[in-house]
Amino acid sequence: MFAIFKREMRAHVKSLFFWAVGIFFLIFISFIKFESIATTPEASDAMVDMMPQIIQVMFGMAMPLYTPQGYFIMILLWIGLAVFLHAALLGASLISKEQQDKTADFLLVRPLRREKIVLAKALAGIAQVVMLNAVIWLAVQVSLLPALTGSSTVSAVIETGALALGSTIDLEQGIYLALAGLLLTQVIYLVLGMLGATASRSPRHTAAYAAIFVLLGYLLYSVVAASGEVDFLGVLTPFWYFFSQRVLTDGLSAAYLGLSAVIVIVGIYAACALYRRRDVV
Repeated sequence: MFAIFKREMRAHVKSLFFWAVGIFFLIFISFIKFESIATTPEASDAMVDMMPQIIQVMFGMAMPLYTPQGYFIMILLWIGLAVFLHAALLGASLISKEQQDKTADFLLVRPLRREKIVLAKALAGIAQVVMLNAVIWLAVQVSLLPALTGSSTVSAVIETGALALGSTIDLEQGIYLALAGLLLTQVIYLVLGMLGATASRSPRHTAAYAAIFVLLGYLLYSVVAASGEVDFLGVLTPFWYFFSQRVLTDGLSAAYLGLSAVIVIVGIYAACALYRRRDVV
């Protein structure tokens, strides 16, 4: 089992490196621009007001962008879209590549039950997701958090953002909680990607299916957030579970934490069951 874990880690080390570098610089470049936006609130407000509400929601412009809270919400949505796509594609690849690369014999000749093969792959996927999330935390530490204390202009609008949110928690604490929610959602999409790949009869198309699933979740999230009247539909998309605006206001939802745990556990169990009956040769 450990040999399979190591094999999966080695197989994805190059792609993980490029994803990590890309995400780091995306965050770093995004947040170093924040101070200039904070000094011109009228310009950012005018730009947002020109857009329809659904576009504002899709771009994460739920709050004034000149506040740290509003800017963080926007950037985290785009970071989430990227890393959720990575997680889903990774989960699909972990399962489908044996047929695509014709390496199934490598696994089946080993004295391991198929359930342990899936578990080893899941652990390798989770390890990679955690490593990518650690890069996100590092990027936030070196770009966003110093900006919150390094400028009197920025410090002055922190309270403005807190009032707009009606926040009951400290901003830095809220940022850490939002990043924790981001990690949990990555794990959900990883498991769903694996589950989809085990259920699919066309391994060549699993990556496309995973990408479509993430994009559909993003679109449903946008509809739910824009309407404000169909929040109950949020249960259908992991994008909604740890919606950063809600996390910055009230912290992580116990109900969605429980639902996430159920999805991950049931998803891995179902993937094991389907993989046991699947012809992977």
